[in-house]
Amino acid sequence: MSYIIFLIFFLDRVLKILSEHLSGKIFLLPGVSFGSHINRGIVFGLNFSLWPVIILSIIFLGVIIGLFLRAFKRGEKRAIFGLSLLFCGALSNLIDRIVYGGTIDYISFFNYSFVNLADGMILGGIIILIFGVKNQNKLKVQMPNVKSSSNDQMPKI
Repeated sequence: MSYIIFLIFFLDRVLKILSEHLSGKIFLLPGVSFGSHINRGIVFGLNFSLWPVIILSIIFLGVIIGLFLRAFKRGEKRAIFGLSLLFCGALSNLIDRIVYGGTIDYISFFNYSFVNLADGMILGGIIILIFGVKNQNKLKVQMPNVKSSSNDQMPKI
């Protein structure tokens, strides 16, 4: 699965470079186009100063690494996958902020909302962490601790 994450990360970086060299937009579907847009804010168009966002992004990446190492130690495959997606998406957008002063978004919806694959990786990672790990914990069935007695009855489940 890690090769899929690397492939998406690499594709995101290539699409960002391609979008920068376009003159204009390429219309993909009605209301959807491909072109370069620098997002100087964060999610939902919220504007913050660049350096605090960069510093918080680096801290966030450090937290993800810590959670990843814990999930790896425990063998939690879904958490590892979700955290890897989250990390690579956040890293790609951090690279943009450092190099370009904002994230490069290249998919436009009705010239109003702008996104990139890194945003999709972040969203996908969050969804996997919320729903995938939650459901994984439901699958674990714990048997009650039963001490044998002279009656040797089966525990009631």
